[in-house]
This record gives sequence, C-alpha cells and structure tokens, in this order.
Amino acid sequence: MPAKKNSKPDRHINDENSKKSATQEPKVELFENEQERSLGYEEIKATTGAEALREKERLSKMKEATKLRKKAADYKRKASIYHQKYKEEMQKVAKYQADKAKYREKISEQKKKLRVYKDKIDAINEKIKAAGSLKKQESLRAKVASLQAKISKIEARISSLKRKEAEIVQKMAAHKSKAAEHFEKSKMYEEQAETYLRTAETLERSSSGGL
Repeated sequence: MPAKKNSKPDRHINDENSKKSATQEPKVELFENEQERSLGYEEIKATTGAEALREKERLSKMKEATKLRKKAADYKRKASIYHQKYKEEMQKVAKYQADKAKYREKISEQKKKLRVYKDKIDAINEKIKAAGSLKKQESLRAKVASLQAKISKIEARISSLKRKEAEIVQKMAAHKSKAAEHFEKSKMYEEQAETYLRTAETLERSSSGGL
C-alpha cells in the first residue's frame, strides 16, 4: 500500500501567498478610463508648456534688461567724458576772458594817456595864439610836435592791443563753441542712459511680476 504524501508544505506555501496578498496595497488608478487619461496628460503638458513659455519670456526680459543696463553704463561713461571736455573748454574760455579783460584795461590806460596828450596840445595851441613872439611860438610848436609823436605811438599801441584782443575773442569764441558741443553731447548721452535705465527697470518689474 503506497504511503501518503505529506501535504503540509503545500499548505505552508498557500499560507505564505495568502499573507503576501493581504499585505499588498491595492492599486489606485489615476484615471478611470483612457479618455480621462489622455485629457489629463494633455492638461499637464499644456500647463508645463505655458510655464516654460513664461519662464522663457521672463529670462528674455531679464537678458534685455541686462543689455540695457550695460548700454546705460556705457552712455553714462560717455556723458562723463564729454562733461569733462566741456569743463576743460570752459576753463579755457575763462582764461581768455581774463586775458581779454587785461587787454581792455591796457587799451583803456592808453586811451587815457591819449586824452591827456591831446588836452596838452589843445592848451599849447591856445598859448601859441597868445604868444607875442615867433620864437615863443616855435618853441610851443616843437612841444606840440613832440606830443603828437607820442600820440602816434600810443595810437599804434592801441591798434596792436585791439588786434590781440580780437584774436583772443576769436579763440574764446571757438572754445565756447566746442564747450557747447561737448555739453550737448554730454546731455544727450545722459538722457539716453536714463531712458535705457527706465526701460530696464520696467522689464525687470514685468519679469518679476510674471513669476
């Protein structure tokens, strides 16, 4: 009579399988059907794409703002250079103005001397008219001639001073013109720099608001 097979190992295996089944968590389906799954993934994809687009736009604005700030800094530097040139030209103008004032003073002094000599000649001429002798008249006329020679020298000196003054005025005008040109360029670069900065700040606020 054949011996009975021991069935205990089989029962043990079945018990282990039962325990495993009991401990396994139930599967949770995210979507009830394929259509819902498809629509869900499309929504995720669309949301992700929109966020990526916004991020790309934000980075583009920040990049443009950085470029504008760089331009603004460069224009500020140029404005500073031209403002310094303007100041240098105005210093030259001030120097020529001082030189012009000196020449005007010298011319004024020479004109005073001229007036004095002319007044002396007028006085001597009156004496000549009243002189009783020819010898006295000749002596007085000699004085007049001497004074007229001095007057001629003074007039020549005044003409020379006026020519130099005119040269100074011409140089001063040229430096004034350069100063005005440098000032306008400085102002232009400064205003453009401010425009770049305002635009950069607007872009930065816009990109921050988009986060």
